[in-house]
Amino acid sequence: VAYLGPKGTFTYQAARQHFEQLGPAEAYIYDPVENLSDIVAAVHEGRADYGVIPFENSTNGHVVPTLDLFRAIDPQGARVTAEIYLNVHQCLLALGKMTDIQRIYSHPQAFGQCERYLAETLPNAKRINVSSTGEAAQLAAKDFGSAAVASLASAEAVGLSLLAKDIEDNANNTTRFFVLQSATGINQKATGPEKTLARLVVPHAEPGSLARILQKFAIFGFNLTSICSRPLPITDNQKWRYVFFIEFEG
Repeated sequence: VAYLGPKGTFTYQAARQHFEQLGPAEAYIYDPVENLSDIVAAVHEGRADYGVIPFENSTNGHVVPTLDLFRAIDPQGARVTAEIYLNVHQCLLALGKMTDIQRIYSHPQAFGQCERYLAETLPNAKRINVSSTGEAAQLAAKDFGSAAVASLASAEAVGLSLLAKDIEDNANNTTRFFVLQSATGINQKATGPEKTLARLVVPHAEPGSLARILQKFAIFGFNLTSICSRPLPITDNQKWRYVFFIEFEG
C-alpha cells in the first residue's frame, strides 16, 4: 500500500484504518513515498497494489494537488475503488518551549485547518510549507526554534514534545481519502452504498452546456454529492477551459 510518508502521517493512519478492517495486519505492507504523484505512479506502474491519497478536508476543502493528478490520470492505469473518512486532530509539536518557536513546518492543508489557532497563538512565527505533516515533524526535530503542525503519532516517531493538541479550528475536522487500485487488478467487493467519481470536459460552445449535462443526472435519478473544477493546461492559446470532477451516488 503506497501512502504519503513518512510513517505517522494522516495518510498512513487512514491506510491502516482501512486495510486493517479488510484483513490481518500482516497481510499488507505499507510503503511510504515522498509526494502524491509517487502514489499514483506506484499504482499505475504496478509497484503497489493500492495507493491511499487525500482528496478533501471538511475545513479546508479539496486537496488541489490531488485534483491536478486526477486531471491527468489514465483511468486504464489506476481507478478509485474506495473512500476513507479519518477524524483529523492536529497538534503543535516541538523540541523546545512555545516561546522558542520562530518557524512552523507543515503541509498547506494542515495550516489551513489551524488558521485561527496559529494566528492567535503564534502570529509572528514563519510558516513553511512541506510535502507532509510527517516531514514537518522530522524538520522540527532538528532545532529548538522550529515547530510542526502534525499528528501525535508523528511526535512519537521523532521524539518531539506535545505543546498543544486539538488545535484544528473545527472539532469535527475530517479528511476524506481515496483508495487507488490498478484498473487491471480491481477485485474488491462493495462495502457499502456505491459512489462514482467522474471526470469530464465540457465544450463551452453555447450557453447551458454544463447545465444540460448536470440535468441528465437528475433525470436518471443520480444524486450529485460534489462537483469541483480545475483549469486545463493551456494548448494552442486556448485559455479558461476546465475539467470537472463530479461525484454521485450509484
